[in-house]
Amino acid sequence: KILIRENLYKQRRGLAMGNNLSPILAIIFMHHIETQIPRELILLWARYFDDVLTVTLCPLTEILPLANSINPNIKFTLELPDETNSIPFLDTKVTMNQADNSITTEWYTKACHSNHVLPYDSHVPLQRKICLIRNEKQRVIRNCNGDPSKIHSALAFLYKRFRSNGY
Repeated sequence: KILIRENLYKQRRGLAMGNNLSPILAIIFMHHIETQIPRELILLWARYFDDVLTVTLCPLTEILPLANSINPNIKFTLELPDETNSIPFLDTKVTMNQADNSITTEWYTKACHSNHVLPYDSHVPLQRKICLIRNEKQRVIRNCNGDPSKIHSALAFLYKRFRSNGY
């Protein structure tokens, strides 16, 4: 039960936010859901908590009703690729080249991203700030599929992000 502005609310289903066990139980539950979707229809299924990227042999509009029928409390939604045949997944923009059926990736940030990172003048050990820069750089390189021009432009953007936060 939780009290918000003098109103008492009771959670009827789901997992409590902030509970240490909630992420583990959510992973187990979603694994149970996704194992009931026929794998012969799916070429790729990548999931991070409730974000799923899938490549299928049939239209997703055929798989979506099946996935949504497994549990009445879990509803999958569909986001289709844009005009460049790209779709964002977490911090990666995935593009399918239909000419040769290849997939390319690049680093992605949402348009609404604030560009804030840990400020340089914050009272955090220098080593943590160095690790933040190194890890962000590694993510950019990993997500850019080895394409030097994409890596260069993404690193330039990342450089500006850190500079604007006092680095």
